[in-house]
Amino acid sequence: MPSGPQTADRPYWELAPEPPPRGARPGPRRPDNRPRASAALLGLGAVLVVVLIGVGVWILGHRGSASNSGTGPPSHSASSSPSSVRALTPVAANGFDALSTPADDPKNENDDLARFAIDSNPSTSWNTQFYLNNPVFGGLKTGTGLILDMGRPVRLSSVQVTFGPIPGADVQIKLGNNNTRAPGALSSFTTVASATGVGGTHTFTVHSQATGRYVLIWFTKLPPQSAGSSDRFGAKIFNVTVRGSH
Repeated sequence: MPSGPQTADRPYWELAPEPPPRGARPGPRRPDNRPRASAALLGLGAVLVVVLIGVGVWILGHRGSASNSGTGPPSHSASSSPSSVRALTPVAANGFDALSTPADDPKNENDDLARFAIDSNPSTSWNTQFYLNNPVFGGLKTGTGLILDMGRPVRLSSVQVTFGPIPGADVQIKLGNNNTRAPGALSSFTTVASATGVGGTHTFTVHSQATGRYVLIWFTKLPPQSAGSSDRFGAKIFNVTVRGSH
């Protein structure tokens, strides 16, 4: 039995002192018995999780749509490629002496030899008539040439001509639709390329958009007919390669 004074109206177990507190008293709690700070942090965390999930879904969806949309670097269509430019084969060749005036001039500029300029044989050639004492056709006219019939209208990219080996020819490449041997027909042609003093193989690059059925290789000055000659002039063409499109 415990000793010491007792009160008559209170039992002894209620007289013992309360135990000392351990740490700070807990703060007020929300009705759901959770501290206010913890609830706020949990709510903020939930919001961040939702936002992150949404961002991830958007990124994945965006990548998937980009990979399937075909919006990568644009590819060039076949129509924009230069594949339409190719070698074009003439169907015929003729001498073109449109400005001949002398009564004794045959006016055909060796027409019977013209086929040799398009036979792809490097040992055969067409040649102009020869002219005396003046490289501009002996002073008789201002030009003569070889005309190629392409069979239908063409647009030129280049014309490669193998001339004789002696340089000195002034040449124009013309394009037109009238092969009549007459000054009026010649004036209807469009000059699409030119060069001076040429000899050997020369490529005429054409940038014109003009079209025409006939390609005219027109000489305005002739080279010496042979090396060292100063009184005989004439041109040769061994081969012609035409490139372009129909």
